[in-house]
Amino acid sequence: MGKISGKTLRGLKSDNSSIFNASFQCVYSEYLTLIVYTSFCIVRNIEDARDIAQNVFLKLLDERKNIEPKKSLKAYLTITAKNMSINFKKKMERQVDIDFEPESEPETHYKDDFVNLLDAYKNYLDEEEITLVTERLLYGYKFEEISKELNRSVDSITSKYNRAIKKLQKHKDERGMYL
Repeated sequence: MGKISGKTLRGLKSDNSSIFNASFQCVYSEYLTLIVYTSFCIVRNIEDARDIAQNVFLKLLDERKNIEPKKSLKAYLTITAKNMSINFKKKMERQVDIDFEPESEPETHYKDDFVNLLDAYKNYLDEEEITLVTERLLYGYKFEEISKELNRSVDSITSKYNRAIKKLQKHKDERGMYL
């Protein structure tokens, strides 16, 4: 995941529609996967996570004039995704469906969604690469923390992580989207 340039951030504030659209598309394609996974970790349903991700980007559209270029857009988007996901989960917990009869345990739905995501990753990454990408992108671990956990050098972790990201980017380029 590359860093969004200051020019792109300024483009989000632009009144010129072509500049704005190009900047927004860049931000959207760069952070969509991270936002979906951030939400998925909380709501445990991939479809709900995708809906929340769309709402995060809608909020970005509404708040684009207030974005500070010196602040982290990634942090803004992930915090917004976490907050929206928590609110969504609380709302869902408050709703009572009188005619609801579970077809299976709720845990099963989560496991099925999670297994599907991991299976998609397994087509492109090995187990260690999945672990690295997940810990780095979803949980925000630093390379030093991951290297201690896996008992490997920081350089080898960084190198393997960068190769994994390149594999995912290649997949993105082939299909126009991440998994």
